[in-house]
Amino acid sequence: MPKFATKSTYTFALLAIWALIIVCDLILSYAWVVRQRTTHWAVDGPGAMGYIFDVALWGMGGFVLTGLALTELIFRASKWWEAAWAVALTAGLASLFHSLIFFGERGWAILYRDLVSATISGVLITVFIARLCQFLSNRGTGTLKLVLISGGTTLLLVHVFLLVRLVIHCTSGDCL
Repeated sequence: MPKFATKSTYTFALLAIWALIIVCDLILSYAWVVRQRTTHWAVDGPGAMGYIFDVALWGMGGFVLTGLALTELIFRASKWWEAAWAVALTAGLASLFHSLIFFGERGWAILYRDLVSATISGVLITVFIARLCQFLSNRGTGTLKLVLISGGTTLLLVHVFLLVRLVIHCTSGDCL
């Protein structure tokens, strides 16, 4: 019997907590945007808080694949990669469409390179986590260890890509 066939309650609780954190983050960020639009949106612009939406969307693909890695799907490589690419493209497109919503808004200063970097970030994080989950499952890693390693790596990659996206945005000379 494979190790992943027996599900750990702690693992699902950890995934639920991470999903709850992301949902709360999105809700608080949208509430912040609504408050900005009704008060002094046109004067200040959205500020740095506006990019939290994209950051949460980049990590969603990694967390979804972490949850999928706990199923039997991980043992069938061709189906695993079909699902991984579907989740990766969904994460990339969700991030792109979210950025497009605010593309024309005053004060956001979203450039075309920001749209491309948001899409690539969502896809790359998800594909990297898919490969990591497959590698860990082939080595016989336990369920809780798989969730902790892939979840922590997802959070780390989100922060790394946030810095990369900041560098990509600021190379236009607007920030200098």
